[in-house]
Order: sequence, then structure tokens, then C-alpha cells
Amino acid sequence: MWFEEACIEITGASGQPQNLCGEAPRQLISLPTYTFRDLLNIRFDANENETALIGANSVHLCASAVLEDGTTVRCDLDESTRMQMVGPDIWEIVIWPPSYFGLADDAAILEILVNFQDNSGATVVRNPDENDFQILEKCF
Repeated sequence: MWFEEACIEITGASGQPQNLCGEAPRQLISLPTYTFRDLLNIRFDANENETALIGANSVHLCASAVLEDGTTVRCDLDESTRMQMVGPDIWEIVIWPPSYFGLADDAAILEILVNFQDNSGATVVRNPDENDFQILEKCF
């Protein structure tokens, strides 16, 4: 006898939900471990899943820091959110989360949600579910 479940729903756990079904999540940060008190190099490859930002002249990081007591959004589409092109349709930005979001050094960031936009903000790339990409601390 063989049982196969395409997806299993876990309920009653603490923390933020993660979609473990469907496509593997993008690897936005290549560090093996990190916290939100580290410098984070966020990489976006527009070629992955053939996004609408292939061939863009500039790409910006639109990010939200989810805190214990609320959310701080940083989506200014200015020089501070502009990513650097490091290869054909590959973009990077380095942030130190507390400073990037204008928070105290000891602010408790639970997660960072990001999307990527062209210079006008008209073209936005999110995950296949049309939600922002989720970045969680990786301490293991």
C-alpha cells in the first residue's frame, strides 16, 4: 500500500506560516546562517521563472520589516532602494536591516517581506502566489 500527500497542512504551531507546497522558494540570501543583525546581501535573478523584470534598466527592493509591535515599510524607489546589476538580469543590494528600516539596533524583526520593482514601480515581481517573498532568520 502506498500513500501520497501532495501537501500537508500543519496547524497549531507558533511563528509565521510558510508555504512548503509548490515550487521551491527563491534563495534570496546565500549565507548559510544569518540573523537580522547581520549585513544581508539580497540577490534577485530576473531570469528565474522568467520574470517581467528581464531586461529592466533598474530594479528596486521594496521591503517590509514585520516587527513584534507593527510593520515598517521601506519602498521609496529612490537611490537607497536601487539594486546593483551584477550580471545579466541579476541584481543585488546589501542592507543592514535595523538601519535600512530606520529602527533601533535591538529592534525585534520577525521577518522581512520583499518584492522587486522596476524604476517606475509599475512592474512588480512577487512569488508565484502573488505574495511578497519572505525572508526569515536562518540560525541553523
